[in-house]
Amino acid sequence: MRTIPFSILVVVFLFVIGLSAQPGFSIHWTIQTVDSDGNTGQFTSIVLDTDGKPHISYCDQTNYTVRYAHWTGAEWLKETVDTVGTEYTHAYTSIALDSDGNPHISYYASNTGDLRYASRSGGGAWTVETIDSDGRVGQYSSLLIDSFGTPHVAYQDQNSYNLHYAKRVGGSWISELVDGTPYTGYYASLALDAENNPHISYYYGAGADLMYVHWNGSTWISETVDSDGDTGKFTSLSIDTDGDIHVGYMDWDNAALRYAHKETNSWSLETVDDRTNTGFSTSLQLDTSQTPRVAYCDDGNGCLRYAFMDGTSWILETVDDTGQARFSSLALDGAGNVHISYCDGSTGDLKYAYGVIPEPGTSLLVGTGVFVLSRLFRRRKF
Repeated sequence: MRTIPFSILVVVFLFVIGLSAQPGFSIHWTIQTVDSDGNTGQFTSIVLDTDGKPHISYCDQTNYTVRYAHWTGAEWLKETVDTVGTEYTHAYTSIALDSDGNPHISYYASNTGDLRYASRSGGGAWTVETIDSDGRVGQYSSLLIDSFGTPHVAYQDQNSYNLHYAKRVGGSWISELVDGTPYTGYYASLALDAENNPHISYYYGAGADLMYVHWNGSTWISETVDSDGDTGKFTSLSIDTDGDIHVGYMDWDNAALRYAHKETNSWSLETVDDRTNTGFSTSLQLDTSQTPRVAYCDDGNGCLRYAFMDGTSWILETVDDTGQARFSSLALDGAGNVHISYCDGSTGDLKYAYGVIPEPGTSLLVGTGVFVLSRLFRRRKF
């Protein structure tokens, strides 16, 4: 009986382990076109239901409408929610699902200058409400529904360019000024803590800074997160189970993707991707292990990209480089698989990327390592 030399087995073992340990090789991406009817797919927002099926809100610039699409498991169903303009509209849609899986969408209606909110129950007709109509209000809206089913929205008031926050109480919307500094409230991103208190990251345009504000139960507390040059656009905020704050954003001066993390009372800042002209449309989520994951657009190369923290380093992946990615939004399912909605600016289509993450160390062990071992074993007779 011939045996395989121990040295060859060790080399093969290390080769397989080395490959399978590199997370950059582990994600398999599938790209779908969701809606290609005219110039559509802008200002996307994605959320998953309890079955892990995606629901997407977005803007159709051909018909100037807010649209809604969801995956049934076999096909995409699409429908118009509301007409919001007569020319190009910055709808800034934001979608959330309630505990029954019903969709709720906040958005800006440029035809009236109002912040609106649409909801639907049990597959019936959409109900549209006006949240705020005091002048021109409602850009950069960010919507969440708390554990009691109450909707909360952060947004910008374009009259004085201030940051506002609204929630529905007893069937009525209550709006308040959060930061009255002129030229602030851009790229607002809302998160709720365990007590359903709102936290908001945003860009202060006059100072060119990344800002963060939260409600402590009695007052709003604001702080500057990053003031190094012109930084803080395209903010995206998440809160982990320990109450720590995570923010993804763009460093405009260096055209780079940045990440800020507040643990206890201290902020740590780092650059994630410094390729030329990247970090647009940042969307950050935390997985079940509280690890940050980020979808974003590389405008310099027209790519949709994805970054995630692997221990102490960031792993960067290209998701789609076939068009001109815009308006990315990220959601993660319970298995850690990645769901991204975005617009292909070269075609005007709404697209969806699904990234499957196998169990750690299994993908290439099966796909590559077993192949190598089988080739070796076939050359030897036992």
